[in-house]
Amino acid sequence: MKIGSWARAEGVVGIVAKLDPDGTVTVFNPGDRQMIVVPSARCQPLPTGTVEATITVRLDVPHGLGEDSMTRWVAALVDPVLRTNARAALEEQGMDVGAFAIEPSVEVVEVAQPDAEGS
Repeated sequence: MKIGSWARAEGVVGIVAKLDPDGTVTVFNPGDRQMIVVPSARCQPLPTGTVEATITVRLDVPHGLGEDSMTRWVAALVDPVLRTNARAALEEQGMDVGAFAIEPSVEVVEVAQPDAEGS
């Protein structure tokens, strides 16, 4: 097992984030924000494949909106938890929720791996 590889431990699928000298492994699922620490014997290494994820969001953007600000906005739209929390916070304040009513689309496509001959 190597740092950065993928593994399954007690139902959590994630990246091996830490290998401790006492034989425990920390597995972190970045999508669900879950972490588990287990003995290495309870970790199952997982094979991986490459995918390409494309996120599409149609936004009306004013001149002068910085790239960092737009990136954070898109990230909040893509994450359903952040989007729901942002909408709720705006609604609580009696504000328009239009900025978080936008539904992004996410397309995931498997990327073909070259065979042993490189074709």
